[in-house]
Amino acid sequence: MKNFDIMKKIPKLPLPEIYGGDIRIVLTLATVLATTHMVNRIEKVARALDKMDHPDAPVIFK
Repeated sequence: MKNFDIMKKIPKLPLPEIYGGDIRIVLTLATVLATTHMVNRIEKVARALDKMDHPDAPVIFK
């Protein structure tokens, strides 16, 4: 899902209805999503290194 698709799905809230707790929840969700994304990327690199015949050779990812 692209960033634009995500932004379209988030309802537009008027500013007076946004509270500090709401912002904390959104930031926590964004942090969890970013962390999950990075863990998946690291696992992909680890699997690629495990499959290599020569693990000391440079790795090129697309």
